[in-house]
Amino acid sequence: VQFSSFSCHPITGDFAGEIRLGYYFDGEKTIPVTGGSISGNIKENEATMQLSKELDKYNFAVVPQAILLKKVNVSI
Repeated sequence: VQFSSFSCHPITGDFAGEIRLGYYFDGEKTIPVTGGSISGNIKENEATMQLSKELDKYNFAVVPQAILLKKVNVSI
């Protein structure tokens, strides 16, 4: 839902972020998560990435409200 920090390297596509608030879905239950981190690579995810139809304004950009990435590392 929200990161306290998120960065993506413009050349390699490596990204990482600190989870401020998120939800973990184990296939049955949804569990709120605060703290932890997420990391991965955009190039490894671009073929299967799904963007929500809903949009939000963020700083000076219009972005999807949600993005589904299947190949990420999550540490909580």
